[in-house]
Amino acid sequence: MNQKQKKQLQELFSKKTPTQFSDLLLTLGDKIPELYEEILHYETINGNAELADDLALKMWSKAFKTIKKINKNYRGYSTKDEKTIIESLAQISEIQQHLSLKNRYKIISQAFEAYQLDEWGFKEYFENIMTHICHEKDDFLLLAKLYEETGYVWDANKAIALYKEHGTELEYLTLRKKHLRLAHDYADLASHLLDKWEDEQALNYAWTGMDRGNGSIETLVSFLGKYYLEKSDLDGLNILFKACIMRKSWVAQSLEYIAEYYLKMDNYEEAKKTLIKALKYKKGTELNSYLLKLKQLLREEDYGQYAPQILEIIKTKDVESYCNILFRQGEKQQLCDFIISFEPWKSSVYHNWTYSHEDLKEFASSLSEEFPQEMSNYFYRLSVYLVEEETGTKAYKRAMKYLKECKKINLDTLEDLTAWETKIEQLRKRNSRKSSFVQLLNSL
Repeated sequence: MNQKQKKQLQELFSKKTPTQFSDLLLTLGDKIPELYEEILHYETINGNAELADDLALKMWSKAFKTIKKINKNYRGYSTKDEKTIIESLAQISEIQQHLSLKNRYKIISQAFEAYQLDEWGFKEYFENIMTHICHEKDDFLLLAKLYEETGYVWDANKAIALYKEHGTELEYLTLRKKHLRLAHDYADLASHLLDKWEDEQALNYAWTGMDRGNGSIETLVSFLGKYYLEKSDLDGLNILFKACIMRKSWVAQSLEYIAEYYLKMDNYEEAKKTLIKALKYKKGTELNSYLLKLKQLLREEDYGQYAPQILEIIKTKDVESYCNILFRQGEKQQLCDFIISFEPWKSSVYHNWTYSHEDLKEFASSLSEEFPQEMSNYFYRLSVYLVEEETGTKAYKRAMKYLKECKKINLDTLEDLTAWETKIEQLRKRNSRKSSFVQLLNSL
């Protein structure tokens, strides 16, 4: 729309009231969406707040009416219904800065009702619009009160967050202390109290959470570890380590805080011992990043001494990470040797021989140019095992994936059609009674 057209439209609508204008805009929205968007944008950026306020309320009513209709219809909703709700809420968001207090309260209250009624996956949209149209402290406190009154834990946590940011100290503490179930809840309260210089109370709640809190204690270990590290309190860090041992969780992380303490005190030898001690408590998926951390913290000669030991631990706990490290370090011969000799029943990570090799498939493919014969034999051996030991349609389909890799290497890299045909013919003869597999093999 050019400036002349905008001016003509402005003159056309100049004698209409905001209510008449918004009714007309909504009609345009159904008939000519592009024109509707242009007029709406033009009017709102030129500060027609009264129009925007009236229009937002009408768009909300349209969305609210649709969600109530959907909730009465147990068969679900149409694409048109979904579009009406999502587009109406998006348009309200565009002009929400012009909403009056009265209409903000009305939309927040009704959106919350829709949030509670929703059974079709629109909750996130209603949550977003409620938060988006909150402009002032009282808006946020209204929303917090609505969440609090549902009686549900997940809504209480949303109310707690709103009270913490926008409410009074009493409002936050009253609801927070009422809902202390997860370890994270205790950590949230402890952090808040520490920010208020209430160190003793903060520590009391943190340790209570370590004892009673459900779920992961990660945030509590982080809170206590950072606190005692900042205070240079080795006794506190050692108590935290023992508590983690008791919980059988986040032990390695508690040891890392002790190591940081020793580094802070320029006691490298004790820090080194503690970092190595933490290794036995690390999960397989954590070891790859921990190896990089040790490379940064340890002296070069110490890292060189312990790196092979760490690699062996990684190999038994996380095969994929082990292969990633070898590949990253350019140890391709070592990676090749590992892949072709891999026996996953010796690894505590895997219980199924075939699925474990899925982790190695990409590495084997990446080595096919430099070690074509070894990788071709590797993929063929996996296929034979799946067909002859596991059997069944699922096993046959997995075998076909490996056979395709084997074929690609034999034909593209080794350029040995005869060897490929010999392998396939042998496999076909040995499994001639498995008609479903032979059928798949013929289509290869």
